[in-house]
Amino acid sequence: AFVVSGDLNVRDDECEQICEKYELVDAGNARDFTWSPVQNAYHVHPGGVAVKSHRFDRILYQGACCVETFLVANAKIYRDGKPFCLSDHFGLCWCL
Repeated sequence: AFVVSGDLNVRDDECEQICEKYELVDAGNARDFTWSPVQNAYHVHPGGVAVKSHRFDRILYQGACCVETFLVANAKIYRDGKPFCLSDHFGLCWCL
């Protein structure tokens, strides 16, 4: 089995092309946006314009394996009574 994971910064249509070219499978869930300016106000967007959420962080695999993914760090934590996100992306945890 072969697994590639991380912040790939590819949109769904780009990922489909990569998967087809290299015979990979996208293990992600279409509902799990890993970059969501609506849920994660890590960056301030000019004029408060809402930007579309994306699945930039992905787990792609090839071969005989079963991959399960989990979205992590997708809630704000608090420090000194102030909420903040650890990153502008939510993380992915995976297991084989």
